[in-house]
Amino acid sequence: MSSEQQRDQDLGGSPVWLADLSHFRRGDQVEAGQNDVVYYRGRVEDTAAGLGVVWIRESRHSRRRMLHTDEYFIRHIPEP
Repeated sequence: MSSEQQRDQDLGGSPVWLADLSHFRRGDQVEAGQNDVVYYRGRVEDTAAGLGVVWIRESRHSRRRMLHTDEYFIRHIPEP
């Protein structure tokens, strides 16, 4: 089992909010939003955990987005 699969299994197989961006890896599927409303879904391209920033490539529009944890909740979505 790969470390990513083990991490997904540890997370319980459902979307999990992660405050520590160091847990995100390039290619991870995530969703982000505010007040329980999801605005963005995509794959992680890069992170700056010390700054609370993650860059994703949106699934819907293929746009690159910079998301800050002060503005959005960000959840990891385990692969099926």
